[in-house]
Amino acid sequence: MEHSPINLIKKPTILPAYQTYRSPLPKILTACSIFFLLLGGTAVFSYQTAQDEGSALSQTWNALTSIPPLRGLAENANNDIVSDDGRVNVLLLGIGGGNHEGADLTDTIMLASIVPKTGRVAFFSIPRDLLIPIDGYGWRKINNANAFGETIQEGYGGEFARKTVEQVLGVSIPYFVRVDFQGFADIVDILGGIPITVDNSFTDYKYPTLDKKYQTISFDAGPQTMDGQRALMYVRSRHSLNNNEGSDFARSRRQQKIITAVKEKMFSTTLFFRPQKVGEILGTLKENISTNMEVWQLLAMGNALRKVDDRDIVSVVFDDDVNGLLVSEMIDGAYVLRPRDSSFGTLQAKVQRIFTEYPDDDMRTIGKDSTVIIRNGTTLDGIGNKTAALLKRYEFTVASVENARERTYQKTLVFDLSQGNKPLTKKFLADTLRGESIYDPYSPELDSVSGADFLIILGTDLPPSLAQTAQQSEIAPIQ
Repeated sequence: MEHSPINLIKKPTILPAYQTYRSPLPKILTACSIFFLLLGGTAVFSYQTAQDEGSALSQTWNALTSIPPLRGLAENANNDIVSDDGRVNVLLLGIGGGNHEGADLTDTIMLASIVPKTGRVAFFSIPRDLLIPIDGYGWRKINNANAFGETIQEGYGGEFARKTVEQVLGVSIPYFVRVDFQGFADIVDILGGIPITVDNSFTDYKYPTLDKKYQTISFDAGPQTMDGQRALMYVRSRHSLNNNEGSDFARSRRQQKIITAVKEKMFSTTLFFRPQKVGEILGTLKENISTNMEVWQLLAMGNALRKVDDRDIVSVVFDDDVNGLLVSEMIDGAYVLRPRDSSFGTLQAKVQRIFTEYPDDDMRTIGKDSTVIIRNGTTLDGIGNKTAALLKRYEFTVASVENARERTYQKTLVFDLSQGNKPLTKKFLADTLRGESIYDPYSPELDSVSGADFLIILGTDLPPSLAQTAQQSEIAPIQ
């Protein structure tokens, strides 16, 4: 991708305001709709799938959707919100709001992709420092998009950010939901706090305060209950020097953990039967959340989420680790992230192919009783580990990842060492890796191979999802 000149220091050019931009819903209607998406979606999200007809929550939901107009919406509206690829994509945005410094900058940017037909969900966390082209403003960090939209016209930030991210990721994103810090903290408090298991202890000496100063915050590893402000600190902190917790990537993972905890707490408190709590949440949503979704769309979304089970959630954080899709650099003294391949093609491919990279229900355990050895027969860096990660999703045991004797393989080979006892697994490996199933007892590659059902020699003719981000190396790479 050719980059236009980048200058992160210059002041942005303010575009003329659009002639009109009005929220499609009054605030109170939006609040009610969002509430039923959260409650009817997240609570039922992990609960209703059991189809326990005797449960109070199940009876309540079924009673609501037995009303003819609501039943029709719940059953038929999915067809109207689904894109051509069978998905519903929603951009989730978190902003400071109020008196926070950089109130309109997005601290949280996440794409939720839902497949109503199969009940599968993928979350993509996008780092705030990703450098992208923003229409009318040149190359800027992605967290500026909402703020730039607000300068065009008040209330337009979410829509402008939606259009911007849609162009970057190359998929249709028709909807957005935006929440500010205060709304998030208030909801956690209304729920009575949330239980969180902190994976790593860390201290942040530069956590921002409302008066534009800093305070020190610390978290100890282990289970604990967090109130709203504590949970907000946990998801916002990004300056720690401990245990790799001082990055947007670590923060994105903490955000996903918090979302899960909120969902679980909403279920456990059975909010449908606590009118006071419902009223408090409605008031908070009215003041702190905005969306372009209409009531029937939110109802359809909640109905789609009824099918989702925790095993069907895929979480992705775009990062700059060894096998990540991004790289970091400094421009005009600012830390930024760019795609490793100098274009947005790999990010777009990841979003588009996410559900083919992860197993469907009928294939989820295809490798449960199979052990594989993976050898890289090319000079492409990283494909051995990428292949291992892919196969582990299908419950294969990966005995080792190493280099092959020869590094000139074009076609991937799958050696069947199971004596023909696992034909379906062999076919799955050959189909998934675009390889050829063989049995050659005299191949030198089989020397010193034992304890495995399959030996996989990777060639350059791999599926794009595995080979596209690998980079050619002039020396022998490590796996």
